[in-house]
Amino acid sequence: SFRLQMTLENMNHLKFIPHKDYTANRLVSGLLQLPSNTSLVIDETLLEQGQLDTPGVHNVAALSNLITWQKVDYDFSYHQMEFPCNINVLITSEGRSLLPADCQIHLQPQLIPPNMEEYMNSLLSTVLPSVLNKFRIYLTLLRFLDYSISDEITKAVEDDFVEMRKNDPQSITADDLHQLLIVARFLSLSAGQTTLSRERWLRAKQLESLRRTRLQQQKCVNGNEL
Repeated sequence: SFRLQMTLENMNHLKFIPHKDYTANRLVSGLLQLPSNTSLVIDETLLEQGQLDTPGVHNVAALSNLITWQKVDYDFSYHQMEFPCNINVLITSEGRSLLPADCQIHLQPQLIPPNMEEYMNSLLSTVLPSVLNKFRIYLTLLRFLDYSISDEITKAVEDDFVEMRKNDPQSITADDLHQLLIVARFLSLSAGQTTLSRERWLRAKQLESLRRTRLQQQKCVNGNEL
């Protein structure tokens, strides 16, 4: 994983995309030149008031391009080339993000410690490194499991989607169905199940309903609409 602190200083001065140095005749790496399957955590809560310079605007565009299209530009001065990537992106922000996102979730913490960093460090200190390593192995193996949806469940999903469209034709789209299927897949695999069950599908729908309800309840955070 890689954490990007989205401060004005970093956005205006860091090099996000690789560029060709013709004097040294080599390619200079950029921050977004990350290994496949990297989890990129963007901390937008650190973004203070101020102005993005031209490099900062270009860096925001580079992040948006990576998130939306999973592509990173390589700057060869006279032209740019796009290279595909496979980066998972998580954005933390206090309101609506500057960056595009497929899914927005308004967090409702049940516990707010006075010092979050100390609290998290205390939690991590109680978990043995061997246990953490088992978690990593478990999550890695889940990516390689075969996954399928039976004809029966496919029909049930189609019927549910038709009903959802009937009840809310303005906001329910094919993209929402795609997102629900992704959530259902992750729920199934996290439980070690390689086929989608009716139970997991209903749980995915429930989570999506809760997510939408939270966003409706929290129309505005710190002056930024969600």
